[in-house]
Amino acid sequence: EIMPSGRPSSPFYRRDRDVWITRINGHQITLAHGKANRLATLEAFYKVMASGGKEAPTKVTVAQVADYCIKWTRLNRSEVTAAGYQRLLGSFVKAHGTDDACLVTPATIGLWLSTHPTWGPTTRYNVITHVRRAFNLALKHKVIAVNNVTGIENPVPPLHDEEISAETISKMFAGIRSAKFLNFMTFLYETGCRVGEA
Repeated sequence: EIMPSGRPSSPFYRRDRDVWITRINGHQITLAHGKANRLATLEAFYKVMASGGKEAPTKVTVAQVADYCIKWTRLNRSEVTAAGYQRLLGSFVKAHGTDDACLVTPATIGLWLSTHPTWGPTTRYNVITHVRRAFNLALKHKVIAVNNVTGIENPVPPLHDEEISAETISKMFAGIRSAKFLNFMTFLYETGCRVGEA
């Protein structure tokens, strides 16, 4: 069932390889595997035609983008940072993991965020930041060909400049069990030093 070279380049099935193929500009391009995959074959064929005869791009899912980001972060940053990405990307992957990553837009993320009305401004900011970074990394490393997430707005959450009451401070110190840590916290409290300055 191999199509002769003189016929039009409509998709055809090769039984020996169990694949659907098209011929464009004298080259054979694999469209889909499995004789039953006619719909996937046509979708791939239209993509090839739209791209001027180039190989149909392989779909990269949102889950694959998140997985790549987490693995890269684990190798190049730290386990703690990678765990943060895993936690913050998890809900988005659960909702959109099988989606084509190249088709994700700010609207996709906005609609997903609307399903989490209990999330405050800080959580929303952190989640958007991590999703955007994951997609930026995937584009930079050529995991995906297009990143439509770059234009998403991410308002910075308001800063809370509230004074901690003396009662709250007393309870905090009362809960410290380690004498060394208590001394350290007392030093910070009485001097106003930051942890990195102590």
